[in-house]
This record gives sequence, structure tokens and C-alpha cells, in this order.
Amino acid sequence: MMGGATPRVVEWPTPWPLLGVTSYYTWINGLVLGPNGTAWVCLGQNSDSRLLELQPGAQLITSFFGFAGAPYDDMHGLAFDGQGGLWYGVASGPNRPAIGMFDRAGVQSYLWELPGACSYPIAIRPEASGRAVWFSCYDWSASGTGGAFFGRLDPAAGTVDYWAPAGLVPANFAIAVEPASNAANVWFSSYGYPAFPPPTSRVVRFDVASGTFYEYTAPTFLRPLGVDLDRRANAWVAEGEHLRFIRRGANCGTAQFRQGSDTVTLKTSTVRAKEERVKPIETPVTASTSTVTPTPENCFENFLVGPATPAHLAIDPRSKIRPRIYFTDPATNTIGRLDP
Repeated sequence: MMGGATPRVVEWPTPWPLLGVTSYYTWINGLVLGPNGTAWVCLGQNSDSRLLELQPGAQLITSFFGFAGAPYDDMHGLAFDGQGGLWYGVASGPNRPAIGMFDRAGVQSYLWELPGACSYPIAIRPEASGRAVWFSCYDWSASGTGGAFFGRLDPAAGTVDYWAPAGLVPANFAIAVEPASNAANVWFSSYGYPAFPPPTSRVVRFDVASGTFYEYTAPTFLRPLGVDLDRRANAWVAEGEHLRFIRRGANCGTAQFRQGSDTVTLKTSTVRAKEERVKPIETPVTASTSTVTPTPENCFENFLVGPATPAHLAIDPRSKIRPRIYFTDPATNTIGRLDP
């Protein structure tokens, strides 16, 4: 808390006509802050596939629909590039995964259909230039047949490269790149499992220049989820009741991945919009504070933040010396922050 202010939660309920629901109900699958301070979310299943933009000051929600290739089975993983393009992952039917981009200024959408090797691009991280888009994959079928763990889309060339370890089915969650302008290292979290148990969970760092995959795991490493990088390119990982800290350049060992490549198909569409003003709901909340001490394990450190079980991570970009790591706990709908 700052200046003795009482913490509060402000909520903006989305009017039903803006959701584009086609059956039963839908839900929010992704959240990102735009370059002009507005908040963007994408909708999950049972809708005609929409992006919503919230302008908090104006109390205005705008719903965008009519995207290329829509409706999708699902949308996930929002991320902006440095040019104002909003990227997202798509599941648009069996063996029809795709990556989409919405140009807000031009009200145009673009969709690149991916090969079936990545059954669902669940997390997206474009480089600032938009010339390369990195993504991690998830195989909902758990078929045991393997598949791409992560990949790189070249939108201009219409090509995609992807990588996979032998014998593992992709069950990945988050991806992060640094530097943002031109990725030298790509991180992703995986609770990918082999065709037969036991599961093999790890965080992987891909050194783009050398093609080396550095692997971070431990006997207590059960289900790594969110990954984000601080200003010094150190990695923070949400895992169980811990936030794991992996120092830049740490080497706990390497892993072998195989590379493949393919071409992609581009679709475009002009997007429509509908907007409504909404009245926010404000609720005072009480923050609780506790002290945590990091413990070493393998070549990284653990911060026990339990009983919270963090999933998504976001590091405050204004943190210049010591990072502030925000996290969500989906089980309790709680937002937390670690000040290490």
C-alpha cells in the first residue's frame, strides 16, 4: 500500500450483448494491458470469438468481432508487439491451430493457420518488431503421440519453425523472450509428460544463437505455470506454492530437442465493433502481508508463498532495482505480489 490508502477492487461487469455468446455461457481466457493503458481480454468457448477493450477512465467497453477464420473453438494468450499489434492463439477445430493478430488502428485481423504439430498455441510472445512470434503448445488430447513444444512464426515469410523432445506430449503453459526487440533467449514452462508416467516437469531456456536448450527441474518441481523475466533477464516461475527464481545464464544441464519447419496460410478480415458504457463496482479489500525466505535447490532459489498456488505471473516493468512479481491464484481468485 502507498500513502496509507485503503486497497480496493474495481470491477467492470461486461454487458451481455457484448459477449457474443452462442450457447450457455462464455468466460475470459486472457488478459493484457495495451500500450495506451486500456485493458484487453479474449473470450473462451461458446462465443463468436471476441476481443474486449476496457477504457477505465471513460468506463467504456468495446467488443470486437468478425475476426479472420472465426468462430474459433477457443482464444488464448494475448500479447502486444511494439507496433500496436495484438496477438493471440487460436484453437479453431481439430488439427486447425492458428495464431491471430488484430490491428486496432486499421480494424483488420490476420490469421496464420499452423500445421497440426502444434495442436494449440496456448501462449504467445511476439518480438517488439512483430517480425517473429514465439508460441508454446498444448495437446489437449493427451494422446501420447508427441508434438511440438514451442515454435516461431515468421509472418512475412509465411513459415513456422517448431521444436520438440522425443517421446513427450506437449503440456506447456507460458513463454517469455528476452530481449523483447530481438529474442536471444526463449523461456517456456512445461509439465509435459511422456507417453507413460511418471510426468517430467521442467522450465526450458532456448539459446537462439547456439541452438542449446537449458533445462531446469528438480524432484520437487511438479507443475510449473507462469514465467516472466525481470529487468536483469532473470526468470521467475510460478510452481505449486512456490515462486522459483532462476538467475540469468544459470546452467543446470541441457536437453535435446528436434526441429521441424512448415509453411502457413494467411487469412484476413475487417473487424466490426460494438461498445457500451458500464458502471464500475468498487469493493474495499484488506491486504495480508507475510515474510518469506528463499531456499536454494539445484541451481535456482525457491520462495514459498503458500497456501497460495500461483498460476500467472507479471513483473512490474517500473521495478528498477528489485523486481515486484505479481501473481494470481485461480483457486481463490486472489492477486498477490512478491517483493524479494
